[in-house]
Amino acid sequence: VLRYCESLHGRWNLQEIRAVFLRRHLLQNIALELFLATRTAIMFAFENQETVRNVVYQLPRVGVGVKYGLPQSRKTSLMTPRQLFKHSDMCLKWQKREISNFDYLMFLNTVAGRTFNDLNQYPVFPWILTNYSSEQLDLNVAANFRDLSKELIPELFYLPEMLRNDNGFDFGKRSDGVKINDVVLPKWASSPEEFVLLHRQALESDLVSCQLNQWIDLIFGYKQKGPEAVRATNVFYYLTYEGAVSLKSIENATQLEAIQQQITSFGQTPVQLLAEAHPPRHSVMTMAPLMFRRCEDDLCMLMKFISNSPVVFLAANTFQQLPQPTVVSVAQNLVFALNRWDNSYTYGAATRGALCISGDKTGEADNAAVS
Repeated sequence: VLRYCESLHGRWNLQEIRAVFLRRHLLQNIALELFLATRTAIMFAFENQETVRNVVYQLPRVGVGVKYGLPQSRKTSLMTPRQLFKHSDMCLKWQKREISNFDYLMFLNTVAGRTFNDLNQYPVFPWILTNYSSEQLDLNVAANFRDLSKELIPELFYLPEMLRNDNGFDFGKRSDGVKINDVVLPKWASSPEEFVLLHRQALESDLVSCQLNQWIDLIFGYKQKGPEAVRATNVFYYLTYEGAVSLKSIENATQLEAIQQQITSFGQTPVQLLAEAHPPRHSVMTMAPLMFRRCEDDLCMLMKFISNSPVVFLAANTFQQLPQPTVVSVAQNLVFALNRWDNSYTYGAATRGALCISGDKTGEADNAAVS
């Protein structure tokens, strides 16, 4: 990297690099962002895309990290944002509720080029709450939530320190003469920590989960630009969009500086990740329907042992080495047994289903007994 950059103000160990992402600078695909093991990130802007490619091939073969289900290769680091989204498994994980809304939104921001190192491309989250006056905040009441049509910064969901003026900065006074200091919190939050906690819980609520895909359509999806954006009243200044201008083709220095200043002032929209509607998140009932279904028949589970020594430990088999499903039991007399289902067992003339677990001896003493 030193070969391609001038006036660097730091040095970093290549062994600390954990992820390498392509980035934009002033709407041009000429930047890289490196994520380090120290949980810091550095962004570099180069002269052209060829230099970016050369630098990637001088860096370790780490891809974009290990979290997104993508190969750790330089080819992965050179993927476009849309390719990263398409080949990652994060969308499916989010649909299946294997990751949180917060983690998925951070993933979308990261692969779409949003970065904390560039204020023109700062990460965006949905503005989710509308109630800031009540004494209590009930996250089960739909009226307390917004329609997810506007944005917030992600710090409001994890960083309570941002709501306090711990550094003692002088922000001046309001028009009524009151000194500006810590953020004034709503009545339902007694501290910045409680505000962030409730805000995060609201983000993970079912009311937000079932609408989040529509917000993604506006920010990263098919409603970001084009006719659908017009219909959704989601149109921004033309110099905020990817591919709006090629700075290389502008020969007039005054015009070039003017356009660069406009891009800096208006910011940049995220890279469009989808050209079609984003799939919704599965409901809890879809993911675990048996939780909401009444069992028609009782299932009798009987465990029979010889001894009367009490059983002090039970665990299901999680070892793939055991060929059949088993229940491991340990008795107070330190005898343990592997108990298997006995499908041939019948429970007299009972009309309800019954299964029996029979125990195998695993020691010199008799098996413990419980029923």
